[in-house]
Amino acid sequence: KRPCPFTVVEIDLNNKINPPALLSTLRTMRYLVDRISIDSLKEALPHFAALFRTALCHKSVDMRKATVFILVEMHFVLGAEELGLMDDLTDCQRRLVDVYIERHPKNKLHENNADIALESNGLPAQSIISA
Repeated sequence: KRPCPFTVVEIDLNNKINPPALLSTLRTMRYLVDRISIDSLKEALPHFAALFRTALCHKSVDMRKATVFILVEMHFVLGAEELGLMDDLTDCQRRLVDVYIERHPKNKLHENNADIALESNGLPAQSIISA
């Protein structure tokens, strides 16, 4: 039994060129994160951590952006507490990921559901902000 549903690929991340295979993989992974079992995703996190740290420092903005989008999706699948590799990011990288989390449609849906729950209990949605 394979411990994880991922394939190991060796790519020189220090190479000066933008490795198209890696960029394509990162872009695709963004859409697969919520289809992978949570246990498998947690198990793969240590393997992904080095890749994500390196990709977030890559000279290519596309590489950095694709990595941010994966981290945002992982945040919604695993939650902030489980996504421990965020601790290894610089403050600037963490803030960038946080901005995209706040702007993500899934976050808006969560906020709207919270507002509906408050209003159904007779509380105005704004009361939580002013409290």
